Amino acid sequence: MQPAAHEFARLYSRDYFESGDVRCGHVGDYFAERPALLQDGARLADWFASLTQGRRLLEVGCASGAVLEAAAKKGWQVQGVEYSQDAAREAQDHGVTVH
Repeated sequence: MQPAAHEFARLYSRDYFESGDVRCGHVGDYFAERPALLQDGARLADWFASLTQGRRLLEVGCASGAVLEAAAKKGWQVQGVEYSQDAAREAQDHGVTVH
């Protein structure tokens, strides 16, 4: 059963990212882990480059946009889609376009 809109808002609140929620694949403050996330994102961007000639990337569920930010630093045109307003704002604070 699909969660209601207010349940999604609660599930993906700022607390979800800052509380070390293991559902998000981390144990600490996800936003504070940005340097490590950028390193992972750079490796992913290199891998993406090995698969395609293009340099445009759309990430659905981009969270704080670290992968997109890292790819942009490598010359990619990037955009993201994120349900969490808090995570999208964090991405936008780092120059990533998120819808």
